[in-house]
Parts: sequence; structure tokens; C-alpha cells
Amino acid sequence: MLRRFTVAALLQNSRLQSRGCTYSTITHNLQTTESTGKKYLIQTAVLLNRSPVLTRSPTSFEAALYQYNSNIGRALFNPFPYDFYFNSGSLLKAQFNKEEKLREKLAFNWAKKTVSKRSTPPSSKTPKTTQYKPSLSPATTTSSDDDAQPMSRTTEADKINDVKSLNRQGHRNLYLLVKRGEGEWRLPGARGDLRDGELLHEAAKRELHAECGINMDAWVVGRHPIGVMDAPLPQELQSSQYGGAKIFFFKVHILAGQIDPTIANLKDFAWLTKEEIKKIVTLEYWNNIHNILSEY
Repeated sequence: MLRRFTVAALLQNSRLQSRGCTYSTITHNLQTTESTGKKYLIQTAVLLNRSPVLTRSPTSFEAALYQYNSNIGRALFNPFPYDFYFNSGSLLKAQFNKEEKLREKLAFNWAKKTVSKRSTPPSSKTPKTTQYKPSLSPATTTSSDDDAQPMSRTTEADKINDVKSLNRQGHRNLYLLVKRGEGEWRLPGARGDLRDGELLHEAAKRELHAECGINMDAWVVGRHPIGVMDAPLPQELQSSQYGGAKIFFFKVHILAGQIDPTIANLKDFAWLTKEEIKKIVTLEYWNNIHNILSEY
């Protein structure tokens, strides 16, 4: 689980800043003073995030509410200035009036049906729904090639479930997970100790470039971690002076580009949603990171 140590450290940092100290002072104390006499191995990991690029599809309630508000707006809006846009008695004005009546019938026919259903017994026949089909004259008809058509919200990456592509799940947050050798799926980073005089956010940026390459535009959101977890020591450090390891997570947004898995000889990588991450990581790791992942 996420530790309350981060909040306590941030509060302590605000007190130390008034004395001319920095957040690195806290991490240095954490690294060197423990009741066991052994210091912690301090590591940083990166929560590399691609933010949503599309709005979410509306729910049935949201769609109904939007339609209701549109109908109310149509009923209350100021009268259309016909004389400003059309010449009196013109064919275009008559055509526009005809189409406007169809639009109003489509918008307000639901209210008339609701009233009629309350006053008449139910019928076995299903009432027909009025469909708006404008009848444009040949002079005002435009070519279909000139009409702007919205792109599909489902991309080719969605169709084939290409988890290495950033063009999938446009309405969701995607997070990068990597797999080294025969190890388990993890967030990028946590490969080594802090260097002398290095701050945590500087170590996170170094870890990001070392594991994902420099062929992408990424932004480290802040200088303070968003979470911390206790982690077992690497096998090669089991008998060392370290009593354990602490991994600090920093949030990073990817703005352009893509990671280069050959930089750190990664076996695999994937851009996944929160639900997809839960399926491939261990339960212990999931319990440590699920609170720093966005639901959408």
C-alpha cells in the first residue's frame, strides 16, 4: 500500500525549507539513519503516463440529458432573424422554413407523445419515430467529398489490441510497464541507488532516459514523489549493508515520441489501462501502485 511516509516527508520538507534545507536532506536522513543500523537502498521509479486524447463516450443518461437541454435551448432561444439572412419570398427562405419545421417536430415530438400516452390507452402498435430527412434542392446540395466526416474513435491499434501503440484507448489514461528478462512486469526505473548529491526527481529523470531512451518528449510533473513502497533487495545485495529498499514513484507525462526498448535490452513493454495492469502484475505490486493510477 502507499505509505504515509510521503505526506510526512512533504510536511517535514516545508518546515526544513524555512531553515534553508531541501528535500534531499530528508532522503539522506532516511538513507543513513535507521533503528536497525542498516541503511535503505533508495530507488526511483517512473509512472509514465499518456493522458486521454479523446473525451469519453457519453452514458445513456448523459446522452438523454444533453438531448433534453438541447430541446429546452431550442424552445427558449431568440427567434431566428430570417430577414437578415434571406430575401423576402425567396425560395431559399421557404426551403429553410420547411426544414426548420421538421427539426422542431423531431425535437419536440417526444413531449407530445408523452402527453398522448397518458391520455390514451396503450396500443399494441408501435408508434413510428419521426426521422429528420432534409430535402435539399440540387442548387444547395454539396458533394459528399466536401463534407467533413468525423474520424472513428476506434483506431487500428484498438482493433488488433496493439498494446505497444499509443494510439489505442484514446479516452483512457495509459501507463507504461516494462519487463526485464524473466522478471515480472514493473513500472520503469528502480535499477540502482541514488548517486552522490543527486535529488530524487533528478534520479527519476535519469532512470527514465536510461531505460526508455531519449527519443521522446517527456515531462516530470513535480519534484516530489506521488508514492513510495517497500521493496525486497536485489539478490546481489542481499548480504550487503542495506537493510531493505524503498522505491519512490514520480509521475511523468509523455508528450510525443515512443520508448526505445533496445536501450536497456527490455524483453517487452506495454501501454496499459489500470484494469489491464491489474491482470499482469503480482498482487503485492498491485496493492502498492493501484492508488496512484487513474480510473480513467
